[in-house]
Amino acid sequence: VSGKHPYIPTPPLLYGGTELEAALTANALEEEGFDVCLDATKRSVKLWDYYFNTPPPSECKDVELTISYINDNADVHVFQGRPFQTSIFKVFASEPQKVYYDMAVGLDEKYEVIPNAIPDWLYQPRESWDDGDYYLFLNRCDDNKGCKEFVEWCVKNNLKCKMITQFWFVKDINYALDVVNYARKNGIEVMVNVDPLTKIEVIRNAKAVVGFLSKKYFEGYGLWVHEANWLRVPVISTNVPAVPWTMMRGEVEGKKVEKDEGEWRRERSYTTYKQRWVSLVQKLLEEEKNG
Repeated sequence: VSGKHPYIPTPPLLYGGTELEAALTANALEEEGFDVCLDATKRSVKLWDYYFNTPPPSECKDVELTISYINDNADVHVFQGRPFQTSIFKVFASEPQKVYYDMAVGLDEKYEVIPNAIPDWLYQPRESWDDGDYYLFLNRCDDNKGCKEFVEWCVKNNLKCKMITQFWFVKDINYALDVVNYARKNGIEVMVNVDPLTKIEVIRNAKAVVGFLSKKYFEGYGLWVHEANWLRVPVISTNVPAVPWTMMRGEVEGKKVEKDEGEWRRERSYTTYKQRWVSLVQKLLEEEKNG
């Protein structure tokens, strides 16, 4: 099991949605008795106990720390949420991601949609959807994620707001720094590179999580939407691919979204995520065994 970026631990200490999904997949397969090796930075093993009760997977021997390398000795190669990177079998994080890929390059029958998950044992939902006293930005600070638009919205409407952000993978670091400085000058608390447990607590106490994402940006799943809704925090967003699909409760450009909570939680739980991955891996191994 491999993460996308060799310099980010799997699971991540701070930012790293793909690395989180790779770690969850590895943990799910380990829990079911699969022999899993983790193609990731050595720091990953030290972080395993932060998230999981299982022993960390063994380190893949003689493997270059890059997703482009295929370990020939492994039974399963998982590139969760990155279907463009393998031609063998594609796993999409959402239906919109699958549709986008099909439109871009075409799609054969070797694919499955497995929605992303979170370590939900760490995310204890609050009692009410109506709690919280501030609006929260929960994304990297670039124009695709609507970082500046969020700050301007808060200032214009004189709202109490907070931001959890990071500067990794931003297209323009000067843009990010300018927006953060502007936010702080207007009394908006900005937290950079927050650890997962602190992040969960900040989300839990928000009135809503807000994402004014650019219409030019393709959001393949929206893990921030999943995190917020799992904690019973509504989401306010622009209408970009996958956000309404991922969302359980909130508003998309003023239109209310409200799905059955019990069904949504079953669909997006780690337990269901684990069942889907284990079933898929068992099927693929059986197909390989039978030629």
